[in-house]
Amino acid sequence: MMLEEGLIAALDNDTALVRKARGSACDNCSGKGSCNVLNGGCEVVVRVANTLHARPGEKVMLEFDQPSRQLRKILFILVPLLALLTGGILGRLGAGFFPALEPQVLATTCGVVTMAGATMALYAYYRYREQHQKPPVMKKIIAGTP
Repeated sequence: MMLEEGLIAALDNDTALVRKARGSACDNCSGKGSCNVLNGGCEVVVRVANTLHARPGEKVMLEFDQPSRQLRKILFILVPLLALLTGGILGRLGAGFFPALEPQVLATTCGVVTMAGATMALYAYYRYREQHQKPPVMKKIIAGTP
């Protein structure tokens, strides 16, 4: 979870348009669908449900559901590597069932196939997660209108 401050720019029924500075996390954010970029990319306007009944001009704290980028990078290295090793070991153990095949060829084939499958499964998981990410949430009102 990531917290950011913003200023209520306008209200639209039960939705608040919150203006905030564009941070470095905006480049990697998968929730770009709820933002509009302003001022040449320096600011963004985020659509948020106005659950706290904030008014224009009030400063609010927003919470974004942002998965860890570091964990994702580590998983994309470790999971395929472990799948490669596991597939290779299983292919080597299963070579006794296929006497016509060379054990090295079967181990290599099984390792590569499991590695490719694990990579595609991870990619599909993170793709699904990005498409079903929770919208930003208004957590609290920091300061009222002047």
